[in-house]
Amino acid sequence: MNSLCQMKLLNALEDAVLRKKVLFLGICVGMQILFEHSEEDDAECLGWFKGRVVKFDSSAVRVPQMGWNRVQFLKNVLGDVREDFFYFVNSYYAKPENDSDIWGMADYDGPFTAAVCRENIYATQFHAEKSGTAGLALLKNFLCYGTQS
Repeated sequence: MNSLCQMKLLNALEDAVLRKKVLFLGICVGMQILFEHSEEDDAECLGWFKGRVVKFDSSAVRVPQMGWNRVQFLKNVLGDVREDFFYFVNSYYAKPENDSDIWGMADYDGPFTAAVCRENIYATQFHAEKSGTAGLALLKNFLCYGTQS
């Protein structure tokens, strides 16, 4: 958030994504900053999605989480994106207030939000770009969806 503020990008982002409805894909921290608040550095975030970002319980699981988790997609919003394994590197995860914003779920000592979407905004906690065939399929579908909008 500090970098976005320092580069004076917040107004341009809000204008493009919220007002002009430009297609947006956030990955990892790019998903986390969509929410109102993050426990990481006690940061105020964009607030485009209601909810907060919390840290995994390091007394229960290894933090950061690094590895492959199965993601179950709850909405069919980008064509044939299917349940598959995706690559995660994260210590924090989003807790959306609105279940309707949840696109995908994974499990790491309990279920957590792995992807969110609403209107033109899509975001994944996992790294699609590092997730092999499944990640490339998701990115391809995102790009194809964007050219049809």
